[in-house]
Amino acid sequence: MIEIIPFMLFLIEWHPDRPGEFDLQRQPMVFRALDECEIRGDELALERNITSVDGKQYQFACAEIPKSEEIRDAFTLEIGRALERDFGTKK
Repeated sequence: MIEIIPFMLFLIEWHPDRPGEFDLQRQPMVFRALDECEIRGDELALERNITSVDGKQYQFACAEIPKSEEIRDAFTLEIGRALERDFGTKK
């Protein structure tokens, strides 16, 4: 069986006059291959940069969708941190 690890596309928006401020938006699409994601991301960022009227700039990033085990482990770790923070103990 071939495992397909899909990729998510993120669009990053920032304004040159406001360094350190940015907006990261996950796009409502998933790609089977990194190159497919990068091609669409490049098109989307270019389109937004051309049509931007307020000086905002756009870039893209592609990332693998985490495996279910990674999500479960991260969630478990976060629950432990929240319990420690709120109650001083892990349960």
